[in-house]
Amino acid sequence: ILVRQVGRLRWLMFQQDISVLLRIQELPAHQILFEDLSQNSFSAYVGTWTLDDAPNGGTNVVYQITSVPKFFVPPFVSRGLFSDQVRQMLQQVRQKILS
Repeated sequence: ILVRQVGRLRWLMFQQDISVLLRIQELPAHQILFEDLSQNSFSAYVGTWTLDDAPNGGTNVVYQITSVPKFFVPPFVSRGLFSDQVRQMLQQVRQKILS
């Protein structure tokens, strides 16, 4: 599966338009792997969603990503910028599941 995503990263006064073309591979009920093929905004953008049974009967979701932006991000901004984006994305996924 190929998915094109475009958006804007924002954190405090920093913002950057981004574009990725993700190749997505699903290992049903276990893992979703993705990789940016376009390398428009990132020289590396690869990650996984891993699903495991939780002890309470739910599901644990682990999100891992390696990203190397092609644009300059001051070191003190990068952690906050990407952490906020991941937190927002996971909250949106949670809301979708609960709706």
